[in-house]
Amino acid sequence: MPLRVLIVDDDPTVLAIAQAALEQMGHRVKAHTDAFGTTDRILRERPDVVLMDVNLPGLSGGRLVELARGRDGVKSSFVLWSGMDEKDLDELCREVGALAWIPKKLPPSAFAQRFTAVTAPLTARSSA
Repeated sequence: MPLRVLIVDDDPTVLAIAQAALEQMGHRVKAHTDAFGTTDRILRERPDVVLMDVNLPGLSGGRLVELARGRDGVKSSFVLWSGMDEKDLDELCREVGALAWIPKKLPPSAFAQRFTAVTAPLTARSSA
C-alpha cells in the first residue's frame, strides 16, 4: 500500500535521491527543504510518514518532531534520517517518539529496504 511521505531535508541532492527511491516504490512523496514552515506543511499535506533530517539549519529535526507532535491534528509518524552516530540516533528516536531511524549513508536500494521495513506497521494498518 503506498504511503504519503513528506521528506524534510536541506540538501537538495540527498532529498532528490530519497524522493526518487520512494516514488519508484509507489509512494506519493512531497519534499520540504527548510526547518521553517515544516509543521504547517505537515498539517496541510497530512502525510502518513515524515522522513525528517536531524541536522537542519535553524532548528534540529528532533525538535521539529517534538513541535509537530504537539500540534493538534498531526497524526503523522516520524522517521529520523541522519548521518550521525547510530547509537545517538537511536537515543534521539526514543526521546522524541519517532517511529524509527534510517542512516543517510545507505545506498538507495538499502534505503528503500530499510524504509519498507520500518514503515511496515503503517502499511499493514492502512490496508486493514
